[in-house]
Amino acid sequence: MTETPVRPRPPTDTQTRSQRYRLADGTSIGDLVDLDARTVSARLYSDAELYEMELERIFTRNWVAVAHESEIPRAGDYVTRYIGEDPVIVARDRAGAVNVMLNSCSHRGMTVCRAEMGNTKFFRCPYHAWSYDAAGNLVAVSAQKEMYGEDGLDKSTLGLMRARAEVFAGIVFANWSPEAPSLLEDLGEYAWYLQMAFGRSSAGMEVLGPPQRWTFDSNWKVAAEQFAGDAYHTVMLHNSLCELGVFPKDPTAILHGVSAGTRRGHALRCLDMEPVLASMGVSADQGDLLQQMPPPGMTPELAARLSEVLRPDQVEALAKTPPVVGQVFPTMAWVNMSLPDAAGGMVGGVITFRTWVPRGPERMEILSWTLVEKDAPEELKQATARTTIQTFSDSGIFEQDDSEAWSAIQRSVRGVMGRRRKLIYTSTLGEPTVEEGGLHWRGIGRDDTQWLFWQRYRALMLESEVQS
Repeated sequence: MTETPVRPRPPTDTQTRSQRYRLADGTSIGDLVDLDARTVSARLYSDAELYEMELERIFTRNWVAVAHESEIPRAGDYVTRYIGEDPVIVARDRAGAVNVMLNSCSHRGMTVCRAEMGNTKFFRCPYHAWSYDAAGNLVAVSAQKEMYGEDGLDKSTLGLMRARAEVFAGIVFANWSPEAPSLLEDLGEYAWYLQMAFGRSSAGMEVLGPPQRWTFDSNWKVAAEQFAGDAYHTVMLHNSLCELGVFPKDPTAILHGVSAGTRRGHALRCLDMEPVLASMGVSADQGDLLQQMPPPGMTPELAARLSEVLRPDQVEALAKTPPVVGQVFPTMAWVNMSLPDAAGGMVGGVITFRTWVPRGPERMEILSWTLVEKDAPEELKQATARTTIQTFSDSGIFEQDDSEAWSAIQRSVRGVMGRRRKLIYTSTLGEPTVEEGGLHWRGIGRDDTQWLFWQRYRALMLESEVQS
């Protein structure tokens, strides 16, 4: 007599929840970021199982920067990008709205748009010729009557999968989750600073050409948590820039300023302008500082019109403690700074934002945009572009330093022993003050804003919220 095989019992709700927050070897995801010891497991940088969870729990539920609206100024303009590992089309429709759609045909999943940018009336799938408009609506099906009959296909239900799309300061963000807060709610107090960096003029900014793209071997989180939060590395990693006169001779001077962030993991660093101005012979009480030293990429004439867009407290902050480098959780980073030369003058402005695009647990792609003020003189636009490319491009002097460090971190923590390491985030300035723009720490930049990143990351991986 043949015995009936015994099927395993399905897990109970309690078991399912427990398993959802543990890895296959039983490790609790919550233990990987130790809130009490302020340490992070190096395993987070190379674990394939964790990476798959991140694609679901972070990249489908958060606002991800995908483009700048100046890339698609006309109806029918489009670019193709990624949210996590999902390819998307960013397109402007006839009504002027910006749409972000999964670049996958509703019929059999084929890539609908195979070009990186362009202008078109329809996106036609090359497999079976299903066609979609710039809003993602299915508008035509080849041989529809012959294949599906007179009433056998409802095109209104078969458009491309659409993400929510919102624009702030010209930057296009997308989010797959209908339950997530709006972009402005997510940015919260951080929007106060982000507008100062990218939305400070009536005309706005524009990109110069498509984004630069390059890849290297490092987990996306290595860059995301360190780019804006880690001021400490400038003392050693960028010391050659001190020798060249781009940074002060005393590298510790770079560490002083204001660090700011929010509980949702956004972070930035503000520069204390007083010592910078003093080194250039400019007194902080000497006339209009923004006329003597306009924001990056601006002329004194443009700086005089900042109040047309910004609030008085924002204008004052631009003069005294301007935001120079930032990170919007999870994967957008940005730079907006002026660089001095060895003679004490200014080389030029750096205006750029980029995204860290995951390409597996140990590899990422960087998309980096160069921006200028639309109303700036052509000579200043070119100077801004030149300085940006010389510093924060695939061959830029800052980028070369950072990329080598991030790749070296990845190589050293991917082995058996390296994965067991606990990375340390115990240097802190203590409790922050709550001010306009979020949480603030004044003094030498430490681990405080990086820890905001890890608290937010941990909460999302546990599908909970950080505590205030």
